[in-house]
Amino acid sequence: MKISLVNPGFGQIFRLPPLGLTYIAAVLREAGHVVNIIDTNFVKTWKQLETELRRVEPDAIGLSCMTATINDALNIAKLVKDNLKCPVILGGPHPTIMPESVLCNENVDYVVYGEGETTILELVQNLEGHKDVKGVFGVWYKENGAIKRTAPRPYIENLDRIPFPARDLLPKEYFKYGRANMIASRGCPFSCSFCQPTLRKIFGPRIRFRSPRNVVDEMEHLKKSMKIKHVKFEDDTFTVNRRWVLELCNEMKERSLTMRWDCNSRVNTVNKNLLPAMKEAGCMRISFGVESGSQKILNNLNKGITIQDILGAFKMCKEVGIRTHAYLMIGSPGETKHTIQETVELIHKIDPDYMYISITTPLPMTKLYEDLTKSGMITVKNWDDFDYYTKCSFKLENLTSGEILEIRRRITRNFWLRKVIQPGYVIRTIKEYRSPRFLWERLLLIRQLLSGS
Repeated sequence: MKISLVNPGFGQIFRLPPLGLTYIAAVLREAGHVVNIIDTNFVKTWKQLETELRRVEPDAIGLSCMTATINDALNIAKLVKDNLKCPVILGGPHPTIMPESVLCNENVDYVVYGEGETTILELVQNLEGHKDVKGVFGVWYKENGAIKRTAPRPYIENLDRIPFPARDLLPKEYFKYGRANMIASRGCPFSCSFCQPTLRKIFGPRIRFRSPRNVVDEMEHLKKSMKIKHVKFEDDTFTVNRRWVLELCNEMKERSLTMRWDCNSRVNTVNKNLLPAMKEAGCMRISFGVESGSQKILNNLNKGITIQDILGAFKMCKEVGIRTHAYLMIGSPGETKHTIQETVELIHKIDPDYMYISITTPLPMTKLYEDLTKSGMITVKNWDDFDYYTKCSFKLENLTSGEILEIRRRITRNFWLRKVIQPGYVIRTIKEYRSPRFLWERLLLIRQLLSGS
């Protein structure tokens, strides 16, 4: 079959290669299907998208979407039905969490829930053979107007057997600076209220890891086939299993892999034994989910960390020479001007090399979402507004939405103004990115985020 996979999200601020779709594409292509990926991050108009779909004339369409892009996905589904009449399959975080809501749309034929690689392959094979889909685990479908589901599909135990992502099907703009993203594990064992239990419904109750050999095989493949020099590991918590990280670092060193990388981590999962090994293996930067400088807010979010954990992790990274990136949120339940001031003070203490502040956003079916829904605090109804960047989606007792947006803008502006006047900061940053043009694009992105808020 000819299958078009579409990444919805016209005008998204952050343009990240859609790894989920590239995994799906790799599995389908390996089975002999003809696959292409249409990334609407690089499609300027709906007419252009329609033209591309008509040119390909696929036998089926697959879309992967998050909450903030579900409306675009449903509009694309309508475009498909109006012009091509082929089956439309939706997958990804939002359809997994809210399958019935998605399938109620007349333009959606199937929802793949949970991990999609095996499910989509079996579903496509059944569609191609005009067979019933009832035997395909992990699918929601329609039968005589009624919405039905098949049994859940077991999670993939051996992640090594999944082929490497089909990045060659993506726009080359993603890789023009020799950078790519990867996933080395799936799942997260922690219970932050803004992620769980949603994340467990997608990836299961426990974390699964690829073998260090398989991960480094992919890194070498990226280096040879695409001239990639820097990898970002997008795992939710890369350092949750220290033994595995050490094995991975040893694998990199044994193969003399000259590739730089960074990862996402959690402040209470790193120590003085782990960080030097990561640095020696090429780790240049760690992004920590700090969230807040207020212990009260951290507790409200069920984050499971302390201010001392945060201070300790950033201090250790500075001692080792690993640069740091702090992810923070403002506008959480219980937030006040005092708790925000605590966050500002913490930023000064940890002095991260990079920082990004998002607006606390209650994604569907998370504990945060359920609690706020029960208390009648959520103020928006359109899924487009659950985007982290430009809108407050629920009301606070002590702060208005306008105040949250202005405070976010002010803290971010002050942070970067302090950074650019620090001796050597700009030079070190240019050396890290190895491309003044890429750094300039990052600065323009920060400016766009600030002006958009």
